[in-house]
Amino acid sequence: MRSLIKIIAVISIIFLIGIISVLFLNSKPINETSKSKDLDNTDDHSISIAEFSYMILNTYPHNSTSFTQGLEYRDGYIYESTGLYSQSTVRITEIGSGNDILLKKLPDELFGEGLTLVGDTIYQLTWKSGRGLMYDIDTLLPVGNFNYSAEGWGLCFDGENLIMSDGSDTLYRLDTNNFTIIDAINVTEEGRPVDRINEMEFINGTIFANIWKSSRIIQISPTTGEVIGEMDLSNITDSIGIDYPGSDVLNGIAYRDDTGTILITGKLWPIIYELKIEK
Repeated sequence: MRSLIKIIAVISIIFLIGIISVLFLNSKPINETSKSKDLDNTDDHSISIAEFSYMILNTYPHNSTSFTQGLEYRDGYIYESTGLYSQSTVRITEIGSGNDILLKKLPDELFGEGLTLVGDTIYQLTWKSGRGLMYDIDTLLPVGNFNYSAEGWGLCFDGENLIMSDGSDTLYRLDTNNFTIIDAINVTEEGRPVDRINEMEFINGTIFANIWKSSRIIQISPTTGEVIGEMDLSNITDSIGIDYPGSDVLNGIAYRDDTGTILITGKLWPIIYELKIEK
């Protein structure tokens, strides 16, 4: 009888050991499970950057002596700010002919920068002077000025406020009434800061911007500062560099709301390109 009890006890112990072994082999370490969850969370929060393709619809003449800093379009006319000390201007040209309709030279000590239109007023930045200039859109007569503390690079209008770049990864939203800073936007691409933001255009709720010394135009969310789209124009810039050796970098974006196309050019380029863009 005792022998039978011992046999049953041994069998029970072996059975329990087998169950424990199966459970142990099929289980995952805690740290491996946590790692799997972390990867899933990373994927959930990844940012997809749209790539824009483009088609060249038209080309227009552009004054190859214009060191383009800001570009706007309205009703068949180009409004442009040009730079360089002793050579800076604000000008209005006819898009078809490239002829200047009106031109105003800036004082020699000012270096013209970004430009935008707000109603019937042209706003123009200057580089290191901290002075912004305002002109009547029909006559280019001065109608005011404003001050800012950063360098002036690019400028656009979101329908309510001015947005200014200063060459860093920060964009400043300015009140058009008193030009105080409302807030600042830090521009990032996949979590990394993006600097050298230059000429800008506000198009259908987002900011399109040149990156200085780059063939890229990026699309920025004005609420988060994230880069949400990009367009590679190296085919155009390479062609310009070969055909026109005196040309400088890509700079200048203007939106045609009558056609839904964009106009782009560069510093000392003899051509303005009209592009149809698609994601």
